[in-house]
Amino acid sequence: MQTNWPELARHFDQKRDYVLACITRTEGATYQKAGCLMLIEASGRCHGLLSGGCLEADIALHAKKVRQSDELLHLSYDLRGDEALLWGLGAGCEGQVDIALVALSPKNNHLHFADLLNAVLQGKGACYALNLERAQAAIAATNLTCKGIDRGSDQSSDQSPSAQDAANQNLFEQTLSAFEKTLTWNKYIAIAAAPSKRILLAGAGPDVHVLIRMFLAMHWQVTVVDHRPAAIDALKQLGELDSALALENKVLEKEASEGLKQQIDAKLDKTVDPALIAAADALVIMTHNLQRDQQWLAASLDSELAYIGLLGPKARKQKLLKAIAADGDRDFASLMETSEQRVRGPIGLDLGGRGPEAIALSIVAELQRFFSASNSELKPCLKI
Repeated sequence: MQTNWPELARHFDQKRDYVLACITRTEGATYQKAGCLMLIEASGRCHGLLSGGCLEADIALHAKKVRQSDELLHLSYDLRGDEALLWGLGAGCEGQVDIALVALSPKNNHLHFADLLNAVLQGKGACYALNLERAQAAIAATNLTCKGIDRGSDQSSDQSPSAQDAANQNLFEQTLSAFEKTLTWNKYIAIAAAPSKRILLAGAGPDVHVLIRMFLAMHWQVTVVDHRPAAIDALKQLGELDSALALENKVLEKEASEGLKQQIDAKLDKTVDPALIAAADALVIMTHNLQRDQQWLAASLDSELAYIGLLGPKARKQKLLKAIAADGDRDFASLMETSEQRVRGPIGLDLGGRGPEAIALSIVAELQRFFSASNSELKPCLKI
């Protein structure tokens, strides 16, 4: 499933010309699968990867021809034999990948690619189809979701998915099926583009800086909330992020015409906003303040959020749950049971190591495992 939507959005300008590369079919072992997209600039610079770097240079050369002719071009790379070595590719991937190249320009309204980016980054998701006979595309915004319950790394593959996962899969299938019925083309590929992952980070201390960088590397959108003005101000000093981020004390609310939403918001807020929790795919609590952590944990337990990560040892988690139970006149044992599958405390996989970098790596690894387990990925519809 495509994940680098924020990267594509940062490098997309509706005044410029591009070529869109889309994998239409694969056989054997391939780096990406059908439906994966890559954006190619006029300079040949590629955003996204279709082959891990093996084919991108050759694809970019063909993209120049597409840009000049405005015609659809189909490429096929068979890397299963010695021919790849003979022709200089030398990938050794033991697979075949078919790719369609199509020009995106102001003249053809970039084949609705800006609409696709907007829908995905604004949390709606979309169905997007490319005509494989001529330069045409169609899009339908929808309300796709990938939220679900983490089934854990120890679940065997023959176990039934959770009810939420089943509901997500059904939603994907129904949405894409309905969209496909609107298409009248003879040959096409239709994909379901799920919204970008949204991480709510409660706490903006110096230890989150490396964590934010890792979140951005994973192409996740991040909202950072802290009650300390100095902590929010310190985020603005992350010079290497300035080109990719827009940091303010308010939630960014840009109109689509002004450009696509940035990857991170930074908020100065002394309260806990349930709306932020409801909009998130995961919450990471690391305020280093027991009272603030309790407020965030209590509010998130009252939500439907499936992933709640809490920094600190297990004893700290139990202490917070006892305080929540006492303040809300709730049964502690029941609260512990209901939080067992949702609250990760301590947060992160046990990878070993200490310090901000090791902790950040463990958090990102656990989040990636959670998203992979709870995603309902639907293969694209292909008609050829």
